[in-house]
Amino acid sequence: DGKFMFLHWDSDLTFGNAGAALYNAGRPRIGPYIQKPYNLRRFYYYIAELVDNYATNSARLFAWLAAEEDANNSFTVQTATYRNWCNSRRTYCVNQMGANYSLAMAITSNSGQPITTTEPTLTLDGVAPYAVFDVIIEGHPEATCTWLNLNTWQLSGIVLHSGVNTLNVQGLDQWGRVVRTVASFSVTKTGNSPPVLRLTAEPDSWHVPVEDGVGLDARDSYDPEGTLLGYADPTT
Repeated sequence: DGKFMFLHWDSDLTFGNAGAALYNAGRPRIGPYIQKPYNLRRFYYYIAELVDNYATNSARLFAWLAAEEDANNSFTVQTATYRNWCNSRRTYCVNQMGANYSLAMAITSNSGQPITTTEPTLTLDGVAPYAVFDVIIEGHPEATCTWLNLNTWQLSGIVLHSGVNTLNVQGLDQWGRVVRTVASFSVTKTGNSPPVLRLTAEPDSWHVPVEDGVGLDARDSYDPEGTLLGYADPTT
């Protein structure tokens, strides 16, 4: 997510104790840092991705074992040994992640029932398993996702148009691929929604000497009901 990166460590201990701790919770600074809810969710996301996609019977694992064997004619890979270890390690990891590993993605706002509102924007809450890295609404790039704890997401700033809004919530992996979906959610907006202002500047810092001008671009502004917009500059 551009904020920090988990790096693999102690590769020499790989295929050792299948029940070894996922991280050293008692290590000063490192343990408490990982245990912060935001960081721990990201950590478990990567663990879930590893056990789901790259261990046990994955093509990647077997390709690596085959490459090791091809590199030395005197070495034969004991495939079953590695498969059994991966199975045991997967079981341990899934147990450590608990119920959030297999949690069904769902909307919890209004107990998952349709919503009627007079407000022009909406905030939507829900839950998702660790396999979900980000949550979006199809066709609503303005919505911002925030993780409130290990399994709860919140989408804020959802712009509504007058009438029935059908929201398709999707859970993405870190590559932007859809890995979970929620049944279409209905929100009825009563009354007209105001236009949405989208303003960019040149330079994008908005910082210029007092004697210079700033270029403003409002072409991305829109009316949720689709009405054509007009522009007026109150400073002239």
